[in-house]
Amino acid sequence: MHAHYRTLFLRTEASQLVTAMRRIKEIMRPDDHWRGMGHGGILTTGDGRIIEMSGCVDFNDANKKWRGRDHDLKAFDELPLFKKEVYEFVIGWNRTTIPGQRTRVIGAGNPPAKPDEEWVLEHWAPWLLNHTAEPGELVWFAKIEGQDVLVEDGKPFMYKKELIYPRSRTFIPAKLEDNPILESTGYRQTLQNMPEPYRSQLLYGDMSIGRSDDAHQLIPTEWIEASMRKWRERTQHEKDTNFLTCVGVDPSRGGKDRSTIAKRYTNWIDNIISIPGKEVGEGPALATRLMMHLETVGIPIVIDITGTAGGGLYDSLNLMFKNLQTYPFFASKPSEYRDKSGQIVMRNKRTEAYWRLRDALDPYGPNPLILPNSRELKVELAAQRWYMYSGKGGIEDKDEIIKRVGKSPDLADAVAMSMMDGDALSSGWVHENSTHRSIPERFMGGNDPEAPPDPRRSNDYNPWG
Repeated sequence: MHAHYRTLFLRTEASQLVTAMRRIKEIMRPDDHWRGMGHGGILTTGDGRIIEMSGCVDFNDANKKWRGRDHDLKAFDELPLFKKEVYEFVIGWNRTTIPGQRTRVIGAGNPPAKPDEEWVLEHWAPWLLNHTAEPGELVWFAKIEGQDVLVEDGKPFMYKKELIYPRSRTFIPAKLEDNPILESTGYRQTLQNMPEPYRSQLLYGDMSIGRSDDAHQLIPTEWIEASMRKWRERTQHEKDTNFLTCVGVDPSRGGKDRSTIAKRYTNWIDNIISIPGKEVGEGPALATRLMMHLETVGIPIVIDITGTAGGGLYDSLNLMFKNLQTYPFFASKPSEYRDKSGQIVMRNKRTEAYWRLRDALDPYGPNPLILPNSRELKVELAAQRWYMYSGKGGIEDKDEIIKRVGKSPDLADAVAMSMMDGDALSSGWVHENSTHRSIPERFMGGNDPEAPPDPRRSNDYNPWG
């Protein structure tokens, strides 16, 4: 840190800074000054350099504490624990007014342990996923229309009348033997006695070694990954022989929010359509945009009308287009749907939609659902948690998911609603016709009395018990 004048050192929670602060105090010189502030503090060196140490729990915390706060070094400890949105927001003020002063962002941490921590793998994909870059090699990226794009070098270039300046990244792996001080204390013996996957992660620094699911995770990560692998492997013939079965729509209110559209073709989901709110508002504009993506109108269109945006879209579709099979989806509406055991009644329609999706994704079931290969969708699906509410099965409120993953599960919600065509038909909101063919109940996760028991099934347990 001696190469920098203003440093910000962050952990997700300030209480986690105890070890770092102890080390700071051990290396302080007589003319340095430490001022404690709660669990964090500020070190001012004798030559005027400043190191701020603090916590940053979520985006709201980042916006309140670090908006407009410039540092020539932004350092993140245990980076995978930070949400990607927090990381990108905070480094937006990685700057200096000192001529010739270098600016840097450094992140350190152990391998991801949960799906919502895996954004670091994608962010440093040339080293951790694609293996196209060597440790310490500089690779250049440019942010184009909100996406990180790999470019050849750091030279500025024009894109849609804007001069784009790439920024470099690198990755340096570390193993226990790279830290001779810890190695000499006998720490290897401690690590060798840790449970997997932490044993291998910490011993070998392998970012690809697996992670564990939360005990209340509704859809196992293994099921999600298996489904997405099948999507990558599917043939054009398989795609062409399926038919559009149902469409799930999670509308936005415009602005920074987005609308998502999930189109299900029997047992596979097409690439999810995401429409930025700034491109279309709600109501007629969104209705027109939705119809542009539909090759037939005789299938159930399930629209989340829990918010005001959904109501506007639902009304506009029915006013502007005739004979549509629109189904208003009330997330909080009571459900009579039961789990596979027939013992647990779902708390509401949102729980029912996700439970239908869960059963459809069972890799040992008939015709498992195939999902598009999307890290964002994977994180959103794996974020769903189940609980018991007054004797009924339910899933965690969306606000709690937003707090944990840093965003609304728009993609997952659209996919879950695309599983509700059976409910739409049975409720009388839409009607069977020549262009909609519902899939067998056994695919939807219901009980098939003619199907023999499958001993390989991995979800025969009752997760509500």
